[in-house]
Amino acid sequence: MIKLGIIGTGGMAHLHAKNFRNIRGVEIATCCDIVKKKARAFANTHEIPSYHTDYEQMLQDELLDAVSIVVNDKFHAVITIAAMKKRLHVFCEKPPGIDLEECGAILAAQRRSGKLLQVGHEMRYSKLLQSAKEKIASGLIGQVQMMVFQEFRFPLLPGWRQTGKTGGVMLEKNSHFFDLFNWFADSEPVKAV
Repeated sequence: MIKLGIIGTGGMAHLHAKNFRNIRGVEIATCCDIVKKKARAFANTHEIPSYHTDYEQMLQDELLDAVSIVVNDKFHAVITIAAMKKRLHVFCEKPPGIDLEECGAILAAQRRSGKLLQVGHEMRYSKLLQSAKEKIASGLIGQVQMMVFQEFRFPLLPGWRQTGKTGGVMLEKNSHFFDLFNWFADSEPVKAV
């Protein structure tokens, strides 16, 4: 049984809890939020046996195998690195860090830990986009020369996403599309302008 802790209890965390509950062999053992009332309510809603208000205390106290990090972007790196130092597997919402320095530090911590790190690029698991990937890989549309992605949606939610501490819309939203382009092309860019 994999014992999992969820760090952050906002809207996306509820989706994480629901999905982790559907995975055989995973037990959500604890959760954490800096607001005690939110941590307790999340634990009660998802029938999680314990909760914390300090992720460092949670990492110290609990016998965990993995954590799911679902907090504001500006905290992804520091919490991911702390979890990796505790030799835990990490699922982190994207972006893993808000600049190259943070991302480099995360990768170094992951290498030292030898544990798995997965970033929440869930669009790769969309049936529609998996079908597009298969068609590209099969050569059905020939050699891809250019990719454009258009998404019609509401503006980013107000609040912390508007603070400038997210890496901006390029990381907060467009990181999905850059990930898809790399995946579709089975390559990484050699030049960016």
